Amino acid sequence: MIDAPQQPVPVVRRANPALTAVVRKSATLTVILGAVVAVVGGVIGWFVGAPDRSVDGLLSALVGAGLAVVFAVITALSLWLGSRFGGVSFLGIVMGGWLVKIVVFMGLLALVAQASFVVKPVLFGSIVAAILGSLAADTYAAMRTRVPYVDDDSAHE
Repeated sequence: MIDAPQQPVPVVRRANPALTAVVRKSATLTVILGAVVAVVGGVIGWFVGAPDRSVDGLLSALVGAGLAVVFAVITALSLWLGSRFGGVSFLGIVMGGWLVKIVVFMGLLALVAQASFVVKPVLFGSIVAAILGSLAADTYAAMRTRVPYVDDDSAHE
């Protein structure tokens, strides 16, 4: 009896501890900054919205900050997941996740922008502030976390 050739099994390994530390710190800082943007943007939105739309301004800031934070954390999770596979799989997971995230973000943004409660300048400002805060959190996490130059796994191969 002839056995069928065995298919290679993708190697799922433990995520790189240094990358895990960077991703964890980045995600934590992003969530904290997103909360700050939601509070500050909510207060600004409360006063920017006309007297009859103050709650709409608050909701617009919360939605904008929430969208930006969720998508920033998804990026961090795709980096972590990709690090478990390594190589070309890492690039495929991160880039594929990024492309899907952009398409979904644009679709959600088009839907949210059409909602009757949205104050567009507040929504835009909170999204921009949360994205810039996320970039700052990513940079800070990458600069402050100690990452070895040589991976432990590559030393044994």
